Amino acid sequence: MKPFNLYLPVRYYFGFNLWEEKLKDFLPLLGDRILLVTGKNFAKKYGYAYKIIELCKNKGSNCIWYNDISPNPKTYEIEKGGEIAKKEKITGLLGFGGGSVMDATKAISILAKNKGNIWEYTMMQKSPQEVLPFGLIPTTPATGSEINSTSIISNVSEKRKWGIFDEKIFPSFSIVDPSLSETLDRDYLSLCSIDIITHVLEPFVTGRENAEVIKGVAKFYIKKVIEEVKILRKEPKNKKARENMHLLSGLALSGIATRGTGGFHEMHWLEHIVSGFFDNVPHPAGLSILLIPWLKYRLNKNENNIKELFSYLMDKENVSKEEIFEYLDNFYEEINLPRSFKEYGIKEDNIEDFIREYRFLSDKFPRFFVEKIEEKDLLKIFEEALK
Repeated sequence: MKPFNLYLPVRYYFGFNLWEEKLKDFLPLLGDRILLVTGKNFAKKYGYAYKIIELCKNKGSNCIWYNDISPNPKTYEIEKGGEIAKKEKITGLLGFGGGSVMDATKAISILAKNKGNIWEYTMMQKSPQEVLPFGLIPTTPATGSEINSTSIISNVSEKRKWGIFDEKIFPSFSIVDPSLSETLDRDYLSLCSIDIITHVLEPFVTGRENAEVIKGVAKFYIKKVIEEVKILRKEPKNKKARENMHLLSGLALSGIATRGTGGFHEMHWLEHIVSGFFDNVPHPAGLSILLIPWLKYRLNKNENNIKELFSYLMDKENVSKEEIFEYLDNFYEEINLPRSFKEYGIKEDNIEDFIREYRFLSDKFPRFFVEKIEEKDLLKIFEEALK
């Protein structure tokens, strides 16, 4: 097993129908001037934002609502949030929403206490001196942003989607209440499942160390997500399955199922490149489309890891390549996952841009690209993702 570090300084509270009760306890951590960060629709449509504002008022805090965050959060949205935080002398932030809102909240916490633009802090180019304290309440079981110190943001003018990776942007607290995802439609839950699965699957597949315990945990997580999303599509009110999905969302990016194997996230960078150019591609949809082409590429390098994983998932020894992809085809069909970038207006002419951006990123930031994918292999991956 490869030596590893695990650091999770987050007050993490989990349970059905507890977000309001726990938020009352945690609001004092954010001071008396709180900036509520949400998306443009969900928190308003279901009345959650108004409940939070009232809770703040009852606790003696002034709450200002910033609801301009869109999917794949933009640099200008974050910089506007930072300006509001400075102007209003905000003492703490509360992010209520999915992964985009949570990532935006983290980035706003940086700009609220530091000079410069947010893009300077991406890819570990610059580290903030300090950040505003913030709490997170996720409304989707997908990104795991509630338990990590990563923020993925998009720069529309540069057509790039990069990450901020800094231990200062761990949330002060996270309240995970599975009841908040009960209004999501089943196809969106399917996309959520792919995000969770790939967070664990990529390091498993690319792993170079025989970390038996870690790999065992990873296999269990992946199988459990597959089981639970199938149940939720048929039984949306199944409380146990919904709880498990939300719990696995955080655990998948906690490091418990990924550290020590020597594995890494490779396919995620390919998705970030695509949705950097095409902002209309939801992150988990991009992962869904790339997963099978990427696994075919990785079979030539990590056949043993892939067969070990799918033997476990299929409860069958010595599975063949054909059986693996038949299993995936059936899974995709059963939970209605997207298979082609054509659905999002992407054409073969765009592949050249994707490959050029990959080459730029992997040359400029080699620490994030443990193994460089050759251009001929990139071409195959993207071409199959367009079929």
